[in-house]
Formats: sequence, structure tokens, C-alpha cells
Amino acid sequence: MIFASCSILYAAELDSDEIQAQKDGLAYWSQLADRAASLPEDEMIERLSSGLFKTTLTPIFTGVPERSEVANKLKMTLLSIPGHAKFYQDKIERLRAQALVDAKRSDAEIMRMRADHTMVEFGDYERFREDAFTVLALLPSSETVEVLSHFLDDPEGMKKRHLSDDERSGGDYRPFPTNARASAIALSKLGIENAPVQMAGNRDFYDFAPTEELDAWKAWWSNVKEGKRTYRFIGSNVEYGPDGPVSTVKQRRQEMPGSSIGESTSNSTRSTTVPWIVAILATCVACVVAAWCIVRMKSRRV
Repeated sequence: MIFASCSILYAAELDSDEIQAQKDGLAYWSQLADRAASLPEDEMIERLSSGLFKTTLTPIFTGVPERSEVANKLKMTLLSIPGHAKFYQDKIERLRAQALVDAKRSDAEIMRMRADHTMVEFGDYERFREDAFTVLALLPSSETVEVLSHFLDDPEGMKKRHLSDDERSGGDYRPFPTNARASAIALSKLGIENAPVQMAGNRDFYDFAPTEELDAWKAWWSNVKEGKRTYRFIGSNVEYGPDGPVSTVKQRRQEMPGSSIGESTSNSTRSTTVPWIVAILATCVACVVAAWCIVRMKSRRV
């Protein structure tokens, strides 16, 4: 409510030129969504994500009502791209690995790489993973759930150390959560129905995620992977398993608890076998009747 109130006040202070500038900005992001398919995949995902972040989590466009429409357009475009979440997983792991390698280079190499902007610093990795989990929390999809669940087991930082081996906390400074805890928070913001941890959608990433919450999500995902449960997003009737939407057979079995795949197959076999048996019997009877008629006609001639 505080954010909404500030948005209203902010909008009231805008003059006509500023409102037009915001509309022009939204038009740019809307057009980007329209031509996203013409961009290289990585660039497409990063630019659409930037637009989604700006139209959703910042007050930049709060002066115009088209904001929510454009934000939704950007989100739906992102969700339609295979790999929209896996992109973040791959880049987090790639930057982490490169930052560890580059940190061990000689001073001369580090100076040269910084000069030509090829050095991957620990700060580069930290900034990207913060952006990544923030964006992933806005993308409710089975791919996002799979990626976030992957990071639930990430050990980095769980011993109160940064990747750089610096202390994770000190004084009043509260760093961005570890990958594991950030994943738990992002999962709680996706809108999963009957989630193991119920949290408000506007939850801040800098709110601490206790170990009990992390363990609850790990147990939940373990049940999904083992086929013990499915999940869906609030407002959707699509059920998901570890590999995406569940099969029609599995959906039918879940809707009818007394049935099983074996029973479905058996019933299906019986339903297709019975008509064939009837047809064969009818053909046999017709042949017998025809033969009998022929014999009678011959006997009459004699």
C-alpha cells in the first residue's frame, strides 16, 4: 500500500511532458516484445527481463495506466521463450566459475583484463545473480520452478562466506541472500497453489529465509521429482510434474483416485475388443446361414 500511495503521489506530480516521456518509454518496451523473435536468444531474454523489471518493480512508469498492460505483455513474451529460466541458471554458473578463475590470475593479467573489460569480478557475479533471482520470481512457469529448485541445494554462502571468501554479513549491512535462500524466496513469490511456505507476493528478497523454509521447499520438490505430487499456479488448472505439464493419463488418474493406469488400459482394451468379437461372431453366423440356404436350394432341385 505504501508503494501504491507513493505511485499515486508521484503520478500527480508529473507534468504533461513527463507523462508523454513515460508513454514513449512504454511504447518502446511494447515494440521490443513485438520484435523479440528477431533478436539473438540471450539478448532477447536479457532485454525483455530488463523491461519487465522496470515496468513491474520500479516507479519509473507509474504515471501512466498502460504500465500493467505492457508489463504483462513482456512477461507473457518471456514465458513463451524456451530457456527463459535456464538462461539464468547457465549464466549464474558460468560467471561464478569464471570469477573464481580470474581471481587467481597474476596482477599483470588482471590489470590487462580490466583494461579491455574481459575480467569477471566477484562483484559482476553478485550483481547478476541478484538480478537473476529478482526476475525469476516474476516468471511463473515449470521451467522457473525447476531452475529455482536446482539452486535450493547450492552450497555457496551457506557457511556465511561470499564466493570471494569474505564475510557475508557485518554491521548493519544485509547482503543479498545466498543462491539457496534466494531460490526459496523466489519460489514463495511465484504464486504456487498450496505451496509449502505461504508468503505475501510483495515479500522482499532481503527478508531472511530461515532454514526451515529452505528445507520445506526441498522436501516439496523431492516429492514432485519422485512423482508423489504435482503442482499448479494460482488461477491455472494446468498440473505440472518435474518435466512440465503432466500427461493426460496421469491427470485422469488423479481426477479418479480409485482408478489406475493398469485399469485404464484394461478398460480401454475391453472396450475395443468387444466390438471386434461381436463382428466376428456375426460374420460366422451369416456364413452358416448362407451355407444352409445353399444346401436347401440344392435339395429342392433334386
